[in-house]
Amino acid sequence: MNVPNQRPRITFGLGLALMASSMILAAQAPAQQPAISTTTAEAGYVRTSQYITMRDGTRLAIDVLRPATMKPGERLPVVFEATPYQRAHVANGKLVTIGDQENRNPLFRKLLDTGYIVASVDIRGRGASFGTVYAGGGDHPLNRWDMYDVVEWLATQPWSDGNIGMAGCSYVGNTVIFAMETAPPHLKAIAPCSTPVDLYRVLRSNGITQTSFLAAWDKQMQFIDTVNPSPPVDEDRDGSLRSAAIKEHLTSWSTGLAAFSPARNERKFRDSVFSRPEYYYAPATQYASLGAFRTSQIPVLSFGGWYDLFPMESTNWFVNIKPFGNPQRMVLGPWWHCEWYGSDLWDTVGDHQRWFDRYLKGI
Repeated sequence: MNVPNQRPRITFGLGLALMASSMILAAQAPAQQPAISTTTAEAGYVRTSQYITMRDGTRLAIDVLRPATMKPGERLPVVFEATPYQRAHVANGKLVTIGDQENRNPLFRKLLDTGYIVASVDIRGRGASFGTVYAGGGDHPLNRWDMYDVVEWLATQPWSDGNIGMAGCSYVGNTVIFAMETAPPHLKAIAPCSTPVDLYRVLRSNGITQTSFLAAWDKQMQFIDTVNPSPPVDEDRDGSLRSAAIKEHLTSWSTGLAAFSPARNERKFRDSVFSRPEYYYAPATQYASLGAFRTSQIPVLSFGGWYDLFPMESTNWFVNIKPFGNPQRMVLGPWWHCEWYGSDLWDTVGDHQRWFDRYLKGI
């Protein structure tokens, strides 16, 4: 079967961050706040952007998109993503959010059109968010508790009905697992796709560290973090808050904390001793999250591809969760990394909508 040509994703996965971002981001000048209103009803939604404060005082930038048809006092379920890449970006002078067609991933646009509020947050130390990234940010406990705090913040807003879902692929799917591990009470359904169960095995194939892959990834992440991060939030009219956040990003990179490579290069074995405590992460971090699936019984939708960077990881999650009895659905097809959202071969977006309809709306 021939796979139809797919448009490149803006919501990057691991491989797409290396290939697509070099084309898309390099074409942009250092991001400036576009001269547009945050109320973009002509696009079918109303956008607000702000900082929310985590339990340790760190501020994360978040965009919230509400359907323009919402009535005063109405409350809707919320589905969000947490990304290390960009919660929004500027292209040709226009602010592009997860709810716009230019984003090329139709998932969040579809959810907006079918009665959901959607949101995107820059994770700690990335985009316009404050904070420090440790060893790439994928393993530190602070990221997990940040996701708990974001879920519970969304659940208590006056436009939210308290039913929260998360979706994402690759690193963005990994942040879904972060949230699930801390069991926030209002997280009711998730859709983490192409997310490694064993990141050590993925980044150290047959015992060999993927050094060139990690170096290229670090290069792109440093560009996004320090040169072309997400746009400022609404309150940051002069860009000074984002500049302060970028200053923290620069410190993270200059002190060797933000990159993936140093910690991974040191970890020749699962029980290797690290040269600095910031590089530490548990020998089998993601496997440790399996108990949270059993306790929460959270419903899990997942997609994977035969030609993915690590196709076995999708089936590993499914097989390991199955004994716990969580509602699960997994779809595997002839796709590359995170390619399924725009595929003509399967109604991926419709599957996501129906999943959240069932577990967030009860229909």
